[in-house]
Amino acid sequence: MKISLLARMVIVGTFSLAASFGASAAPSRQAAVCTWGGTELHPTGTFQVSPGVHTAPSGVPMQFSVQGDLAGPSPRCTGNMTLDGVLLPGSSCSLNIGYADVGGLRGVASDTNVGVTFYIRGTLFARDGTIAGSYDDSVLSNGVTESIDRCNSKAGFTGGPHWATVTLYPAGV
Repeated sequence: MKISLLARMVIVGTFSLAASFGASAAPSRQAAVCTWGGTELHPTGTFQVSPGVHTAPSGVPMQFSVQGDLAGPSPRCTGNMTLDGVLLPGSSCSLNIGYADVGGLRGVASDTNVGVTFYIRGTLFARDGTIAGSYDDSVLSNGVTESIDRCNSKAGFTGGPHWATVTLYPAGV
């Protein structure tokens, strides 16, 4: 069954709320947990958005791209994962909602994501619309003060280093 964009965003919002209350949707079989774009102390991934994100909500869609190498103990944690997507109009540095095509990760085709400040929670989908995994991303590697200053600048927050934790669910979940 194909899941609509609105339904995906509702799913992402639900997962985000559940995570904030300490709940987790644990699959019945073991998932693969990977780092994406390095680590918090040594981010190697990149995040770019155009036009830049500001403190005021945007009136236009904003194109974004994210890339970084996957690493971890599972054989599924290899390759360079990419996102090529759009932040929806109304998005800002305080809150953003987007969707993207996913590349470089077998079994994953797209994502929807919700960001609160500089932390993004995304849900990964297979081509058939089933949930394939999730990620928790940080684009705050430049520090809070510098990132806020960039949001308040004329150009806005246009990107920088990123790192994330990706959870890939077993097939069929």
